[in-house]
Amino acid sequence: MWLLVIIPFYYTRTFRYYQGWKLLSFVFGEFLLSALFVFIDTSALNLTTFIATQLLFWSVYECGYLDNDCHAVKIEKQPTLRAPETIVSKFKFLIFTKLILASVIAYVCIKNELFSAIDSISILTVILATFFIHNRIQNPAKRCITVNLLGYFRYIFVIQIFDANIFLFSFLIVPLMVTRLLGYMHTKQLIEEDLRENIDFKFSLFSTWFVMIVLFVDPIYWSAYLLLYLNQNKKYFAYRFLALRHRASP
Repeated sequence: MWLLVIIPFYYTRTFRYYQGWKLLSFVFGEFLLSALFVFIDTSALNLTTFIATQLLFWSVYECGYLDNDCHAVKIEKQPTLRAPETIVSKFKFLIFTKLILASVIAYVCIKNELFSAIDSISILTVILATFFIHNRIQNPAKRCITVNLLGYFRYIFVIQIFDANIFLFSFLIVPLMVTRLLGYMHTKQLIEEDLRENIDFKFSLFSTWFVMIVLFVDPIYWSAYLLLYLNQNKKYFAYRFLALRHRASP
């Protein structure tokens, strides 16, 4: 069974996001925004390239997960045990094998000119380095920086594959990164309130940033932020709608 961990995405599906809706939200939900932003020109959509990049990305990213779940838990003050002992005892072999697999996938992709080799390998190297640093930081407060960087790089890897404007995309997702940072801080008991669940706070944050988008970003990209805005504030709008109906009822 432990050999299946070598398959890209298997470890994430089995030990990280085993609930279906969380898995879809983690992978495809986050990709929807970037897909809309990147694929405004539908001719840029290439299914082969997308599948290849996902296989490459998860082969590398899961090495960080394995290092975290099999090594970092030994030094964490509040560890979350995910990996069974059969995987923990072989995690170095699994990481080595997954990196070999990633190298093979990268070679095939580069040989077939599916994407830029230098940019992709550079970002994956940065991701691995960030994971290595993150997994060896014991102070949860200091981990806030690296955990946010890892989330950011997951976006950027896909974005740069399709030659999108990374700076503009980074500007669009600022409030999303802020809420995720605050969520992590709550999980690690650095702040009392989970502001991800505070609908008024999220509405204010994303609405304020919407003004920034309108002021400084080309209108053709407003729809990309609008998707994120509506998704993040769906509870707020549902609550307001129900409140209005309640007031209107006799």
